[in-house]
Amino acid sequence: MEASFRIGEIKGIPIGIHYSWIIIFGIITWSLATFYFPSQYPSWSPTLKFAVGLVTSLLFFGSVLFHELFHSFVALRYGIPVTSITLFILGGVSQISREARTPGSEFWIAIAGPLSSIGLAAFFYLVSVASQDVLEPISAVASYLAFINGALAVFNLIPGFPLDGGRVLRAAIWQVRGQFVAATRTASIVGQGVAYMLMLVGLVSIFTTRDPFGGIWLIIIGWFLSNAAESSYRQVIFQDALQDVPVTVIMSRDFDAVDPSITLEELVSRHILLHPLHAFPAAANGSALQGIVTLHDVKKVPQEKWPATRVADIMTRLQDLKMLTPRDSLARAFQLLNENRIGQVPIVERDQIVGLVTRSDVMHYIHMRSQLGV
Repeated sequence: MEASFRIGEIKGIPIGIHYSWIIIFGIITWSLATFYFPSQYPSWSPTLKFAVGLVTSLLFFGSVLFHELFHSFVALRYGIPVTSITLFILGGVSQISREARTPGSEFWIAIAGPLSSIGLAAFFYLVSVASQDVLEPISAVASYLAFINGALAVFNLIPGFPLDGGRVLRAAIWQVRGQFVAATRTASIVGQGVAYMLMLVGLVSIFTTRDPFGGIWLIIIGWFLSNAAESSYRQVIFQDALQDVPVTVIMSRDFDAVDPSITLEELVSRHILLHPLHAFPAAANGSALQGIVTLHDVKKVPQEKWPATRVADIMTRLQDLKMLTPRDSLARAFQLLNENRIGQVPIVERDQIVGLVTRSDVMHYIHMRSQLGV
């Protein structure tokens, strides 16, 4: 997700908030404070209604984060890296770097979220019952969160790929048919059908109910699901197609190796300003690759320190580099770039760098295949 800011990290997973989340957080808080709680508890003061609405909104999005964390923890359990979790206008999304390798792992990663929401619904229900005769605001918040987490679990179990239920459906089809791409195709078609149904229900409800906002919301969700189902299937198709493409097809041999002993001032004046590159392999006089220095590395060093800072001081060293060989596939390069959130991967053979593959190279190749219908 773009246009987001990081708020923390849980077990090594960066947690971010998309700017659109601020809008929906405000809408939900306002709706709870001015409509829901006043209708249920008219005797409350305006200050109490707003405070309870604010706390409920925070706990609601905490529940969404809890849901996504369970997806992520199970993915990590199966050895699948998770690059981030982002809360946005339609809830939350876990950026899992690659697809599951077996139907079983796909099933458990998908079902973990709804199961966590069911667990939260049960927990908040018990809190609501236990506090109803003790402290009404706590009981009210817990009651609402019990309902909303139950609704979240039910909604996510709808077989609308890429919702959790759609991924469970894909796992089942994959298990039966033994073909991941075909299972994704079927789940995507079902997902788009569910999306169109949601949009139709939303359109009808706009003209037949007193709550047009609910109908508009269903149309937005349906539109989002339709696009997500199509793009998820397209991504799987590209990944499958890239399995047979060696990295040598798109790797750049026009790289500029630099001596690790030169200063950043020399690096900038002799290399960065003269070449349209963002990454420079560090290898002295044709010797073995020692690391890579990027434009991002240089920008982190204050300019007044460039004359006294060497490339070797800031480069990513060989032991920490993610590398490929000329025999690796473009799919492997794409996976490595996504899993590690890096901009380039060196292609190395016998300790010598023979080329570079950048994220933009891969995306350009995918885009051109898409444009040509290949």
